Amino acid sequence: MMLPKIIKSTPKEVASAVIDRIDKIRSFLFFKDIREAI
Repeated sequence: MMLPKIIKSTPKEVASAVIDRIDKIRSFLFFKDIREAI
């Protein structure tokens, strides 16, 4: 579903989208770890 959009995007846009996704996943896992630790 996302592939056609990525192909049309510039490499910079793709990179920023990937970084944004990684940040979201990392913060989600971070909060999950905190909840388990408490």
